Amino acid sequence: MRLERLEHPPIRWSRELWRVGGALLVWTGGEYLRVRRKPRTPVERKAQRVLNRIDRIARRHFYQPTVALLADRIADSIVFAAMPLACTLTLLPYERPRRHFLADGLLIGRAATVTGAVNETIKFLTPRERPFAFADPRAEGWDRYGSFFSNHTSAAAAMAATTSFIAQARGASPWLAVPLFALASFVGYLRIAGDKHYLTDIIAGAAFGTATGAFFTRKLV
Repeated sequence: MRLERLEHPPIRWSRELWRVGGALLVWTGGEYLRVRRKPRTPVERKAQRVLNRIDRIARRHFYQPTVALLADRIADSIVFAAMPLACTLTLLPYERPRRHFLADGLLIGRAATVTGAVNETIKFLTPRERPFAFADPRAEGWDRYGSFFSNHTSAAAAMAATTSFIAQARGASPWLAVPLFALASFVGYLRIAGDKHYLTDIIAGAAFGTATGAFFTRKLV
C-alpha cells in the first residue's frame, strides 16, 4: 500500500532542528543585511533599468496603487499564518498514525526555510531593482534591490508542494493540491499588486519553491 511507503525514517531531531534553524538564520540575517545593500558599480546600476515586455505588461494590469500597502500586508499574513494553517488542516485527515504529524511539519518547515535561505543568496548575487523603485528612481523605500525572485511566493509554493506530495503519498487525490497552489498564486498576485515584484519574479519563485518541495519529499512519493 502507498501508505506504507510513507513511513518516516528515524529522525535525529537535534540535528534537523539545527538545520532548519541555520536556514532560518541565513534567511532572516540575509534579509537584514540585504536591505542595506546598494549596486556596486555603474554597470550594475544600469542593468537594473532593463525591463522586459512581459513584466511591463503585467505591472500595468496587476499593480494596484490604491491598495498596494494592504496587498503587502495580506501577503505577509498568508505566508506566515494562513498557509501553514492550510497545510496543517490539509494533512490532518491523513495523519495516521499521529506520530507522523511532527515529522511532516519538519519537512514543510525545512522546505520553506531552505527556500528562504537560497532566495536570500540569489538576491545578493542578482540584486534586481523592485518595481516601485524602477518606476521612480527617486523613490525611497525598504529593500529597494530585492526583487528577484519573490521570497513570499517561493515559500508559499514550497509549503504547498510539500504538503501536496505528502498527502498524495497517503492516498489523497492530486486535486487536493489545487487550493494550496491557488493560495500560493494569490500571494504572487498580491506581490505584483503591491508593486514589490515583477511577473518573472513570481514565476521564478513559484518554480523554485515547487522544486524544493518536490526535492524534500522525493523519498516519500
